[in-house]
Amino acid sequence: MVKRRITVVLIAIVTLLATACGSGGGAGSPSASDTVIIGTTQVPRTLIPAVQSGFATALPGAQLFASPVYYDDSFDPKPYLAKSWEFTDDKKQLTLHLVKDAKFHDETPITSEDVAFSIGLVKAHHPFGEQLFGKVTSVDTPDPQTVVIHLSSPSPAIMIAMSPLFLPVMPKHIYEKVDNWTNSPLNLSDVVGSGPYKLVSYDKGSKLVLKKFDDFFMKDRVKVNNVIYQFFPEANSLVLGMQSGELNLTASSSPSTTNQLKKISGVTVADKGYEGVGYMSQIDLNLKSKYLSDVKVREAIRMAIDVKGNSKQLYDGAVNLARGPIAPGSPYFDKKINDKYSYDTKKAGALLDDAGYPKDGSGKRFELRLTYIPGIPDSQQGVANLVKENLAKIGIVVNLETAPDFPTWSNKVANFDYDMTVDAQYNWGDPSIGVDRQFLCNNIRPGVVWANMAQYCNPKADALLSEAASATDEKTRKGLYDQFQDIVTDDIPYIWMTDVPLVNAYNQTVSKAPNGIWGLMSPMFDMTVTKK
Repeated sequence: MVKRRITVVLIAIVTLLATACGSGGGAGSPSASDTVIIGTTQVPRTLIPAVQSGFATALPGAQLFASPVYYDDSFDPKPYLAKSWEFTDDKKQLTLHLVKDAKFHDETPITSEDVAFSIGLVKAHHPFGEQLFGKVTSVDTPDPQTVVIHLSSPSPAIMIAMSPLFLPVMPKHIYEKVDNWTNSPLNLSDVVGSGPYKLVSYDKGSKLVLKKFDDFFMKDRVKVNNVIYQFFPEANSLVLGMQSGELNLTASSSPSTTNQLKKISGVTVADKGYEGVGYMSQIDLNLKSKYLSDVKVREAIRMAIDVKGNSKQLYDGAVNLARGPIAPGSPYFDKKINDKYSYDTKKAGALLDDAGYPKDGSGKRFELRLTYIPGIPDSQQGVANLVKENLAKIGIVVNLETAPDFPTWSNKVANFDYDMTVDAQYNWGDPSIGVDRQFLCNNIRPGVVWANMAQYCNPKADALLSEAASATDEKTRKGLYDQFQDIVTDDIPYIWMTDVPLVNAYNQTVSKAPNGIWGLMSPMFDMTVTKK
């Protein structure tokens, strides 16, 4: 049934491309060799990365919009809209020199005014715009090809922040008219971009079709004429699509899905990519909850959760364990925090006794709610069930509370209506972008998902994060993040579980898949798709 559905959709897509975009980047109607079909379960609610974080939006957003720089398989920025750049000696001023021949999809030239507008837009509207561009005090545009960015203090992450998934350069003359980013048609249907591909159509929940922009200034780097994102409700459909050959490419963050993809003949699962993401699963703890306000209770819970055993049972050991807020693959990860962890239900019980929560006659100490999204088996439901089992051994009764979908879950947890919740967080290339937002006292923002939802506040941790976010010496910066990790792994606002591998999988028709630090959330330069 799934295979028939994919086939019908593919026929419909090819027909659409033949009629709607046959002139878009190649002679004649598209064939299997000039179209890539990417399968995903991530359905974007907007196509504008300036106002929405996450994989769903960044996936097409990185093709629709160009940015000052891009990243391939290293953490060194490459020229994109900015052909060169330089900092002043004090690192408080960054000057970008833009290419002259770049155009938006409406054929108007891309200028410094558009870059300045885009920085302001991200700073004001992105969920962590303050972490990305909070240090920007002003932006000067002395001529159409020069952008001068003034910073209140050095920002070591400023170049990462200029990647396509964070800083899509948008036409000021179009988007300055938007006053409602939630409902604007410019979010989904009338997108005017700056990237290698332009929007043909978006059938939400079904497919999104892009075609090559003929006047893209780096057209020699764009080899595939048409890009189709095919959306599926669950990962098994992706596996079947890759097995049948009707999908060329997909990405997986589910170890069980990845294992299935590895078993398909002719499919390559990349052994690198997405190093910038730092995708980690965790249990968020609401520190304003009656019992969880006590650090002894939080430590007991951490001791009682068998992270290693749960990982083995859920993922067959296909993930790394996460011990703190910074991903193990990051140069800022402190290995010393590994020594703080031990699975010991006896010690956990003693801690609870000491905290004043002995077992009653039935063996129960108290109850906690654990909120999760049931539609994601191994990363949500499986984790929730095992945590419930783990904590029962020390007398904590866990009541599982399901949220039917992401909007319901995010509304509950962002408004602090939970005790514990199964969650995942991205480091996003630099701790000052992806980590700080979970801990800063001033980022406890009701209604904002993936802000400081634990309601954690420690002025010492704040001070260390603030200093690290401006430190230009890498040794000094590493030392500050080491101190920060030592503090928060003692305070335990979250229980870190696993470092989740995010990987691309593609069949033999695909060459030079985007296996860089952002994976498919980067321009698909030099990728080709050939006939079977």
